[in-house]
Amino acid sequence: MVGKLLEDSVADVRTSTFNSTAMILKHLATLPNKDIYNSFLSTIIGHANRASFQNRQMFAYIVQQVVEIDAQAVFNDLMDAYTALGEDQVTCVRYVVARTLSLSLMNHAELKSNARVLKLKEKLSQDQEAEVAEMAQAKLPPVENKAKAALYHQ
Repeated sequence: MVGKLLEDSVADVRTSTFNSTAMILKHLATLPNKDIYNSFLSTIIGHANRASFQNRQMFAYIVQQVVEIDAQAVFNDLMDAYTALGEDQVTCVRYVVARTLSLSLMNHAELKSNARVLKLKEKLSQDQEAEVAEMAQAKLPPVENKAKAALYHQ
């Protein structure tokens, strides 16, 4: 059902599903049989490679929610696809990666010093588009309502 909600044509429906997706991934990661987790994880990672830039942005927001609920093992499984989006050809995708990075990853006790996260931050800080570079360098306050991180605006 979550997969169907992530495919909904209404942006608010998709956005309201990000936290649920992260919670399901976190729960499935704790189960002894990893088949269901790996299948769902593969489906979610698939969004990072879709032709639609909106799907790629959605993936970055799901990663943000994973960070906000402190699902470190799940984040580690999503990290390759997330960092690859830092090189996306579409500016608004790189901007969302920079935004989620500055808003959530750089406010996470462990991730803010993670070598791969810092490398992504450095890369985005040098982006050819000024708004992406500025967002990657921004020092944003932590999200107050973690379940609604994708909706957070200053």
